[in-house]
Amino acid sequence: MRKISRLKQLTIFISTIIIILLVPVTALAQSANETSTVPPTKLSLLKVSFWPEYDRQSVLGIYKGELKNSASVPATVKILIPKGAKVSSTAAIDPDGKFQYDRAWATHKVTPGTDYDILTYETIYPRFQTELYYQQLGTDKQRNLNLTFKTSMVSDNLQVEIQKPLRATDFKITPSTSNTADNEGFTYYLYNYKNPEVGQETSYTVSYKKDTNQPSTNGQNQPVSPTSRSNTIIGILAALVLIGGGIGAAIWRAKSVNEAQKKKTKSYPTAKYGKKTKKKHYCADCGAELKKKDKFCPSCGKPV
Repeated sequence: MRKISRLKQLTIFISTIIIILLVPVTALAQSANETSTVPPTKLSLLKVSFWPEYDRQSVLGIYKGELKNSASVPATVKILIPKGAKVSSTAAIDPDGKFQYDRAWATHKVTPGTDYDILTYETIYPRFQTELYYQQLGTDKQRNLNLTFKTSMVSDNLQVEIQKPLRATDFKITPSTSNTADNEGFTYYLYNYKNPEVGQETSYTVSYKKDTNQPSTNGQNQPVSPTSRSNTIIGILAALVLIGGGIGAAIWRAKSVNEAQKKKTKSYPTAKYGKKTKKKHYCADCGAELKKKDKFCPSCGKPV
C-alpha cells in the first residue's frame, strides 16, 4: 500500500509539472490567434512598378503605397514579393517627400512563402516605398519575362506600370493596354484596378529583343514615372546612429548596409521631369563605395 501511495504521489507531481509547462504554451497560442485577427492595414493606393533592365540585368520592382486616412501609424506594411527577390530598400516617406529609412529597414523581415515571399516592415508615415531586384536575365537577344503581383492588403486602387527598356525592339505585352505614357525616352504601359480583392493576382507576359546587355541607365540619369505622385526632391538623412556594446563589427556592417540602401534609393522618383541627379555606387554587402569600372568590391571582394 505504501508503494502505491508513493506512485500516486509521483504521478500527481509529474502531472502538475506538465500543466505548469503547458500554461505558457497555451497562452502563446491564444496570443498568436488574437494577433492574426487584427484588422489588416488598409491603403488608398498601391502602385507597383516593373522596370526590366533599368540599371542592372534584372527586373527592378518598386512598390509604393499610401495608407487610408483612417489608418494610424506606425502601421505594418505587408507585401508579397517574388521568391528569392533581393530587397534593396524599405522606407517611409515624410510630409516633405523625404525618404526615412531607419525604422523601416530595422523592422523589415522577409518570410519565405509558397508562391511568394512575404515582406513586412513598419512605416511611421502614411506613405511608403519598397524596392527590390529579381529575375536575373540571360544574354540571349530574345527576352521573355513573366511579371506577377498578388495583393496582400486592402486597397481602394491598384496601379501597375511596366517600363519598356531603352534599346528594346519588338516589345510585346500581354494583356495589352492602350493606356501608355512616355517620359524621358521611356514608354510606360499602365494598368488600373479599382478595389482589388486581397489575394487577387495579376500576371503580365513581356517579350522583346535587345542586341546588347547594357541596362537602360547607369544610374546617372533617373527618369520620373508618369504616375508618380511625388512633388519634392528626395533627400537623404544623416547616417543611422546605432547604440550597443560588445557587437561592434555586426553593428558596423548593419549601418554600412543601411547607408548603401539610402544612397541607392534616393533618386526614386525625382521631383521634376527632366531633373538629373548623379548617383554613386555602393557595395550591397558591405556598403563600400565602388568605382564605375569595379567588377569586385575593393573592401569585401564580392562581385558587383
